[in-house]
Amino acid sequence: MKISWYLILSFLQREFRFSTTEWTLVFLLLLTGMLFIFGMKTRGRYDTDRTVRLGTLSFYMAMVAGVTLLNRDPMPYHQWNFSLFWSHDAVREGSAGSLLQIVGNIVMFLPWGFLIPYIWKEMRSFSCVLLASLGFTRMIECVQFITKRGLFELDDIVHNTIGGILGYGIFMIWIKWKDRKEIGESYVS
Repeated sequence: MKISWYLILSFLQREFRFSTTEWTLVFLLLLTGMLFIFGMKTRGRYDTDRTVRLGTLSFYMAMVAGVTLLNRDPMPYHQWNFSLFWSHDAVREGSAGSLLQIVGNIVMFLPWGFLIPYIWKEMRSFSCVLLASLGFTRMIECVQFITKRGLFELDDIVHNTIGGILGYGIFMIWIKWKDRKEIGESYVS
């Protein structure tokens, strides 16, 4: 199986072909909702750091909505695929497109697994990130099914969840590195 730069670029062009207007509307709705729900104030003062973090999560979620919903035309009927690991079989048969789809689904959820524990300290356990990743990817798959803008696939749920877990692993490595750096700096001071 050969994966060329042309194949990767055409994959990215296809995945990111949603309109700026749709994406901006989704981003603004998500940002407004998050700021309303979680607030910009901490202890009676505006918290710029919290606002930036929620804005980053809103931006990320709007991009996911663009890739998974906005760039697709509605199909004439609902579709689903409950065959687990069918995409792995396709990769073994030489499908470079299926491999890109698997990698794309994993990579798409890396930021989710990093941002959730970064924003909320209560979500810094493996089980919380696992459940949040499962919940978010199930929501995406259900919305795709309901709106007929994609098919409900178990493989996508598995790959997105793996991406969330890997993002959490990256977050944990970053936290440990940050803690070691702070300890090292305290010895120097």
